[in-house]
Amino acid sequence: MTYYLGNALTLFGRAQDRLSHVLVPPPYETNREFFYPSPNSRRLYVEPLKRWFDAKDAVVTLADIPFVRLRNSLPGRFKGLENGAARFTEVVEALQGALQPAAVTVNYRRGGLLLGEGSFVPLGTADLAFYGWLAARARAGAGPVRIPGKDPKSWKPGEGDLYAGYYAEFLVQARETDLREGVGQDMKALGAMTYQFFHQRKSAIRKALEQAVGPLAEAYAVQNLTGERRPGGFGLRVARGQIRLIGERLR
Repeated sequence: MTYYLGNALTLFGRAQDRLSHVLVPPPYETNREFFYPSPNSRRLYVEPLKRWFDAKDAVVTLADIPFVRLRNSLPGRFKGLENGAARFTEVVEALQGALQPAAVTVNYRRGGLLLGEGSFVPLGTADLAFYGWLAARARAGAGPVRIPGKDPKSWKPGEGDLYAGYYAEFLVQARETDLREGVGQDMKALGAMTYQFFHQRKSAIRKALEQAVGPLAEAYAVQNLTGERRPGGFGLRVARGQIRLIGERLR
């Protein structure tokens, strides 16, 4: 029970919560007649030592025990553990899986992402195709992509061809989904990836991941890999060998 109580604090402990343990020195610790340091003299006989001790001389220490607080790191689907909606073993397995290297499967058949720690994150068709595009690039060892400028008229020479290439790569993945005709009309009209589409997909994917796995989403989200300001270099941090794509034509 002590083990489970400690783990309960690890899972639900707040910043102000404390875990402590009462330390009772020998020979009082194992003596059935000792309960606390008495205010008055109270003699106790300790058989193994063949000696008398006084309960008022006992020094009891309250030791503070550090523990890891995972309350804010629990995936959203396990918040219900407090009211019995989730099982302790499921939470342990999920957190243990989160310690493993990030791995992701883009599953077009199921319409979402299967993360290495066991979570399935459903995505809309546009978001799934967008993630699949970046996953395919990462798996192929291609470099980060640049987010297009907001106004195509301000694009520098050569950027139009670059963003047109992005759009063509995206369409390969979009064919694996039931992408609605009206989605990405700005790209279709321009024949290139646009700032608005890129930004919307990146934000929507992060939101879906955070709702599913909380802080663990950071390992799978679309990120700025170069640290530079826009256009930066965006992509996935998942290792290329840890990425799979599953679809009717992508096996």
